[in-house]
Amino acid sequence: MKIGDDWDDTRERLREVVKMRGADAVAREIPASRSTVFRLLNSDDVPQPRTIECIERMLDEKALREARRFE
Repeated sequence: MKIGDDWDDTRERLREVVKMRGADAVAREIPASRSTVFRLLNSDDVPQPRTIECIERMLDEKALREARRFE
């Protein structure tokens, strides 16, 4: 599997979080600038593996917080 194979799914998850929390909050957690967050959402390019790792970590932590809330 290539590193970018799952990027489309990750990008859609990221898009939902940005809609809920805002680009500034997401940018602080990745960490990146606000403009980078928008570029990640709107570009067809696959980001660097390290950037994808940071985004996935943030998304996983968010999912874990939500799961704990419903326990």
